[in-house]
Amino acid sequence: AALEAPVNSQGEAVITLTSERCGTCVLTLTGVELTDWFGLWRTEAALQAEAAVLVTPELYPVSLTLDPLPDAGEDGPGGQKRFWEMGGGEIRPYVPGDPVRRMHWKLSAKMDRPLVRESPAQPYSDIALLLETALEKEDAEAVDQAVCALLSASFALADRGEEHAVLWPDDREMSLMRCDVRNEADFYRMRALLLSASTKVGGESVGALTDREDARLDASRVVLFSPHPHVSTAALSGRALTLVLPEGMTDYGADGGLRICSLPREGAWLAL
Repeated sequence: AALEAPVNSQGEAVITLTSERCGTCVLTLTGVELTDWFGLWRTEAALQAEAAVLVTPELYPVSLTLDPLPDAGEDGPGGQKRFWEMGGGEIRPYVPGDPVRRMHWKLSAKMDRPLVRESPAQPYSDIALLLETALEKEDAEAVDQAVCALLSASFALADRGEEHAVLWPDDREMSLMRCDVRNEADFYRMRALLLSASTKVGGESVGALTDREDARLDASRVVLFSPHPHVSTAALSGRALTLVLPEGMTDYGADGGLRICSLPREGAWLAL
């Protein structure tokens, strides 16, 4: 497409573009044509330049409520293991499949139960926000709603000092991307990465990736933001789970045992 832009007093040509969708927009410049004010003089120059521009959605306020977890003691809901600080590090009960090298032998003998040290590379976050990027069909409006809802909820959590993890599929790596958000600076870093992700019709769902990479999801409260209602949540069982759908989607094909809601832009309220 050819765009016209007058040069200002600083010698700059400013072009303003608008986009109906959020995400990353890649702009490519292939040539420039310069003319005088009267169109009498004209010259062309071949260029090759490319820039990625982040198109951010307009966030809206979300009121958050953290409901008490059932049986929230040493173990979380459904037997989900919780972590606690002991002896200067994170310790949790052993589960089948844990590497033997992480066993805390002295403490296990003292407590009369097998305990393991948790790897510091996998920080514990009690709250996780997941984004579904696998689509049944192209629906840019629904994807925008899901992304905007997740970012609005994440910003609200960061604003009140609630540490949380944000996870989404990376189609290029075929794995889960994870960002831990502790403050607003972390939020803006996460937002830039999330808005660079791509959706894919028929792609692998976040639930399937979570099932394969369960070590990356250590939260007992999970909120799944999806652009469509037909998602599998079997891999997320045993956690306090909320499914957030775009407005107007009342029919759903998700598994039972979860809360389902939408986040309207006015008066949004989310229970975790």
